[in-house]
Amino acid sequence: MIFPIILGLVALGGLLIVAKKKAPPPPRIPPIPPPVVVPYDVEELVQEIKQSESLPELDAYYRKIGELFINMEISHVEYLALYRAYESRFYELTGEAE
Repeated sequence: MIFPIILGLVALGGLLIVAKKKAPPPPRIPPIPPPVVVPYDVEELVQEIKQSESLPELDAYYRKIGELFINMEISHVEYLALYRAYESRFYELTGEAE
């Protein structure tokens, strides 16, 4: 009575081993290339910020500064220089004192 059960388990194990050997290997995933970093001329961007003529234009520069910093395309020192230019131009356009 137990012999057919053991024989069935052995046969099932053999089938699993054979089926496992016939499985194709997983596809090779190519490595992800590093991101292309476009160097920014920070001094040129500072001049553009200082020449902005409206608050919506200045807001676009504010978002660009944040995006460049978050994507690590500029250093912390460059970020601070850009933010200072933004801040000074903001106060000039709004007429508020710093």
